[in-house]
Amino acid sequence: MATSTIHANCSSDSNQVKSPKRNASAAVETCGEDEKKPLFQRVFNEDDEVAVLEAILEYSIKKGTNPSADINGFYDFVMKSIHVDVTKAQLKDKIKRLKKKFRKNAKGNRTFLNSHAQKIFDLSNTIWGQEVKGKEAMEVDMGESRATLEHKWRKLEIAELEVFLQRKKLIVEQAKLMLERLKSEQK
Repeated sequence: MATSTIHANCSSDSNQVKSPKRNASAAVETCGEDEKKPLFQRVFNEDDEVAVLEAILEYSIKKGTNPSADINGFYDFVMKSIHVDVTKAQLKDKIKRLKKKFRKNAKGNRTFLNSHAQKIFDLSNTIWGQEVKGKEAMEVDMGESRATLEHKWRKLEIAELEVFLQRKKLIVEQAKLMLERLKSEQK
């Protein structure tokens, strides 16, 4: 009697699969009293990650726009390529996490443990590589030119003070000439 209730509960659990596109093996759970459900279940598999990155490249080329700027259009575009139904929020989060992972990996010389990680990095580099290099270059240029700019500002301030003093001297000289003229006219 107890076994029939366990099987009945198991069959109702297996009907709660969210997506018909998911592999049946991933959705099947074994029934047993000792086994626990995993706390985290991966939504995007490795192929889906690659498909999302390839879709970003393709969408950018075809539409000439950043997928983040047109998430609705990109969502419809990418759903044809991936094997799981996800929400727009899940897709945006996945893109954000892939970009964050790329930035982290791009900072150091990384060796990848498997070909999937290498492929993800290569695709990400194609998409966001110039962005990272541009930011680093801008920071370096700003760092080097900051001192140069500060030096130029200081020189300008000195030049302005010198001009100010010259002007004051000229005003004093002009005032003296005017005073002499007025004195000479009174005589």
